Amino acid sequence: AAMVLAKPAGAKPRDLAEKLAARLSTEEAVTEVSVAGPGFINLRLDPAFWVARLPEMLRAGASYGAGDLGKGEAVNVEYVSANPTGPMHVGHVRGAVFGD
Repeated sequence: AAMVLAKPAGAKPRDLAEKLAARLSTEEAVTEVSVAGPGFINLRLDPAFWVARLPEMLRAGASYGAGDLGKGEAVNVEYVSANPTGPMHVGHVRGAVFGD
């Protein structure tokens, strides 16, 4: 987010990432926030936070999290993909699930 938003905000990506990280660190679901490289934001989420919400998620099923917030707006979705120049291995799955 910081690298995408830095130019319109007139800020350096890393500086903006530091500000975002400070704000994210106050969230109940987040246990650790760090900034890496030019402005990547790494998060560690609190498993207990999500476990406590699991019954609600199961009750709601596929409608959990549904809403119209941001409807009609463009979004940037980032996904993990394996390095196409090397062989696939279980570490690719781990990285996709847990991050670095």
